[in-house]
Parts: sequence; structure tokens; C-alpha cells
Amino acid sequence: MSTSIGVRTRPTFGSPVKSGPLLSAALLSLSAILIAAPLLADTSVRFDAGQTVACHNITTPEFAADHPGEQLWEAKLEVSSLISGNERVLQHYFYQVDMIDQEIKFVDYLPQTTLESPYADPVNVERKDERSRSAGISVTWDTLVKVAPTANAGTKSSTQVRYNLLPPKEQVAASGTLRRSRGVYFKLRPSTQHTLEGGKEFALVFRTPAGWRAGAMLLRCEAKSTKKSFFKNETVSAGSGLFMLALYQAGDAEAKAAALRYAEAESKLRESAHRERSVIAKQQASVHFPLSEPQPPRVPAGWLERLLITPGDANWSQYAGHLPREVKHSGELFLSAKSELYDLQRRVQ
Repeated sequence: MSTSIGVRTRPTFGSPVKSGPLLSAALLSLSAILIAAPLLADTSVRFDAGQTVACHNITTPEFAADHPGEQLWEAKLEVSSLISGNERVLQHYFYQVDMIDQEIKFVDYLPQTTLESPYADPVNVERKDERSRSAGISVTWDTLVKVAPTANAGTKSSTQVRYNLLPPKEQVAASGTLRRSRGVYFKLRPSTQHTLEGGKEFALVFRTPAGWRAGAMLLRCEAKSTKKSFFKNETVSAGSGLFMLALYQAGDAEAKAAALRYAEAESKLRESAHRERSVIAKQQASVHFPLSEPQPPRVPAGWLERLLITPGDANWSQYAGHLPREVKHSGELFLSAKSELYDLQRRVQ
């Protein structure tokens, strides 16, 4: 008599499938893998950037002669990232910088598109080609090749070629312009020589009308990672950030003070909007009254981002009265600071 443990029997019509304890354990293990696999690959990234940037006038005599009434400025940005989780699943970071003032255009930027190789030197390649013609040579292959000559005569020729190949390279940084040079982007990838985590410096050169003193730019950051599951891999966002950067002419005390007030007002507006986000969300829902058409939201979706990134007031007066009092007050202070910052461009020193 034989006994079978954990063997699945052939099902018959109308009868349930029988399974033993081994199969049940296997199914439980598989379920655990399916549930845990996505969680093990979760990685998050937090970005951070400064609030103000000092810009230096780098206008050359040649540029001034060719472009009267314009100037060149250089701004250096420091952007940091903190990775939580497995860095190896990160695919790339994407940064986008946009000027708020549409009259300002970028003319240069660093880093440029960069290729790197994991090899420090060229790759050495050696090829050997041996041919032997024999009437009676016996060759035995052991740990070493042993040739046992016989009485028959034979000839042997050998050709050896050595050369160097350039090491293969992979793209670790890509950059370019957007929106007819009113924006620039940077895409950074990890490599064996560089990590994505930590501080990264970006240099930007832009052209402005003569007499420029202050302004603002928008910085967007996003990290993309690979999320692995039992069935497939997918690209997901591992974190993002949106930062307003106040620009001012280095050495201009009035412009620096205006940039600092702008940065402080922007920070307070974000904080108050975050604290009152649940109240604001109710005002962003459509209003329904019996026997009437639904009314549009009292506060439009995306109001905060539009208020931050547009030079004007983004129709502030149409919805400001429906915001919590603290948020409304912070918004009015920010609009005042923004107006002061941009008015400096019309007041040449």
C-alpha cells in the first residue's frame, strides 16, 4: 500500500479539486511574494533648493556691441536630494528650469550632455590564430597542451594581432532648451562613478534687457524609478518638488532685500495653504443646489501653482474671498512682494 502526501488529484466534473498541505503552503508563499514584491522596491526621493540666487553680470564687450540694450547674467543653482530606500532602482532625475519673465531667454547651461565609461583606459584586444599542418603530429589536451612529435614532418604558423578599442560609453547627463529657450532641462542618470544623491550644481546663463535687477524662476524636480512586481516592471515617480527661486543682481542691496521678502512671502503662503488644505478642498468641489445646474468650484484647481508661477495675480480677486482668512492674508502679502520684485526691473539703478 502506498501513501501520497500533498499530491493534487485529477479533477472530475462536479467534484472539487483536492490539495494537500504542501500545495497550500506553496500558494501562501506565492501570495506573500506577490504582495511584498512591490513594497520591497519602493524608493522615495526628497528634493530641496535655496530660495534666492545671486546673479552676476558677465556681459562681454563683444556681446554688448552685437546686442545693444541687452545683458548676460550667470546664475548657479544648488539642488539637493535625499534618497530613502534602494538607490539601485532609480532610473534618472529630471530637472526643468523656467523663467517667469517671458522676455528672458537662456543662452548657455551646465552640465551639458555627457557620456561616461566604466573603464579608465582603452580596452585591449588580442587575437591569436594558429595553424599547423602535420603528417603525424599527435596533440593531447590536458591541463596544458602537450605536443608529441612523430617522425613525420610538419609546419606551424602563428599570427597575433593586438589593438585598443575605445571604451564603451553611456549617457549620464542630458540637457537642452525648452519653449524657445525660455526654459532648460537636465536629465541625470546614475553611474558607477557618480551617485544621484546629494547636492548638484547647475550653471545658467541668460540674456535680459539692459537694467535688469531682479526676477524669479521656477524649478521642477522629479525622480523616476523602476517598481518591480511579480509580473512586470514599471516606471513610477519616486518623488518630485516645485521651487520658486528669487533672482537678484549681485551687489544690489535693494534687489537682494526684495528677493528675500519675495522668498519669505512665498514660503508663508505655501505653509498656510498646506495647513488649510482640507478647508480649501471643500471650496474646490462643485456646488449642487436642488433644481438647478451645478455651480463651478469657488476656488479653482491649481490656484496656488498658478499664483506662484504667473507674473500677474492669476485672477486672485475672483476666488480670494472663498479662501480661509489666513491663506487670503498670505496671498495678498505674496502678491505685494512679487509686484515689488518685478517693479525693480523698471527702476534702473
